[in-house]
Amino acid sequence: MRQGPDFTRTPLTINLRRKKEAAAATLCGLVLGGIGIILWVQHEVPRFVSGFFLLCAALFVWLLRRERQRIHIADGIVQVTERRWFGDDRVWEEPYFAYRGIGRTRFADGEESGRVIHTLHLLHPDERKALVLHESQNGSLIDRLGREAAEILRLPRLNGDGSTEAQ
Repeated sequence: MRQGPDFTRTPLTINLRRKKEAAAATLCGLVLGGIGIILWVQHEVPRFVSGFFLLCAALFVWLLRRERQRIHIADGIVQVTERRWFGDDRVWEEPYFAYRGIGRTRFADGEESGRVIHTLHLLHPDERKALVLHESQNGSLIDRLGREAAEILRLPRLNGDGSTEAQ
């Protein structure tokens, strides 16, 4: 099975979820679901109260499953849909040629865990329009995806300082 986005063809669509928000939604869903089940089993309160907790848990699970950002690249346009928990989605577009290249960063995910997270970015001069394409603990996967993305999108691979990466 293929890991990560398929950068071998366009149009390209990437769906991303924010991990910390997903973890918070999961925790809230589990807590509310647990409370609902305990109240249902013990018959301490009317059924509609425990049903309310179970309904809230289902809502958190639904929120967890929604992607938070959708990136669609086609016909010279990068279109980004940012989904919000509540309210309207924010959609913006940027001409494809405005992006500088494909970049890669790595950072430690907490001092105790010792995990290193590698991130693949679509870089833009305006940092608010730079996009995360993929995150992984597997550095070789990010290297491969970076090469594929640079080739199919016809963008240079850039180092963290903005200089062109040696091929």
